[in-house]
Amino acid sequence: MRHAYRVLVLRKMKDIKGFKGLYAITRDGRVWSYPREVFAKNKWKICKRKYGNKWLKLDNSRSYSSASLQKNDGHIYNFLVHRLVAFAYLPNPLNLPQVNHKNGIRTDNRVENLEWCTASQNKLHSIQVLKRGGFGEQSHKAKLTEKEVLEIRKKYKRKSIRKTNTKKLAKEYCVAPGTIRKIIIKESWKYI
Repeated sequence: MRHAYRVLVLRKMKDIKGFKGLYAITRDGRVWSYPREVFAKNKWKICKRKYGNKWLKLDNSRSYSSASLQKNDGHIYNFLVHRLVAFAYLPNPLNLPQVNHKNGIRTDNRVENLEWCTASQNKLHSIQVLKRGGFGEQSHKAKLTEKEVLEIRKKYKRKSIRKTNTKKLAKEYCVAPGTIRKIIIKESWKYI
């Protein structure tokens, strides 16, 4: 039964561009290494080594899955798996540069979950659909709340420039003096 499943899956794979006959990829992001013999050289002799005929173990240590592919000349290339799936299965007539995960799960590399997009579309999807990033308090980088920003502006306006120093406000709110200046001149937190 296991062999029949393997044969069925192997028939549905597509070769990876630039690695034809060496590696193939499935619709769900699994990478297959075709069986082959590689000549390996050490200090004493050149020997033949059997390689492949297996599913590659993907590297999931970073946020995206990646695969290391080796050509017959010994050079190793690293690729993001979602891009390999997109190149193999998704048409890209507009030549868009990025691949977006529709559900936001970066290790879900199924074809149904991927789409070609621009950088701005990818960022907008992250903010609107996945509720990541954003601005103001919703930003993952925000150190201040809207209430604190309003307090900073009031304190700065209430006292004259000589009495209230941006350095004092920065120390009070545990941010950099440049952040206080940007808040005061409304370069940041513009919408308040």
